[in-house]
Amino acid sequence: LGDVYKRQPYDTYFQTQNEIANAYLTLRNQEAQRCYGTSFARCSEDEKAIVSDAYPQRLAEVYHEEKTP
Repeated sequence: LGDVYKRQPYDTYFQTQNEIANAYLTLRNQEAQRCYGTSFARCSEDEKAIVSDAYPQRLAEVYHEEKTP
């Protein structure tokens, strides 16, 4: 049980990271469809750059150390 409890925050972290990545992909696909009539994956490199500039994926991670009394 202890191992599961320790792993849970990491599982939550990766699950959250995947949800964020999927949200960006959804936005980029919608923008690519609107601008170019195709999915982001099928865009040219130039088109991908334009769409990525419209929806840049900028994330920062902040780590907090737990202090024990």
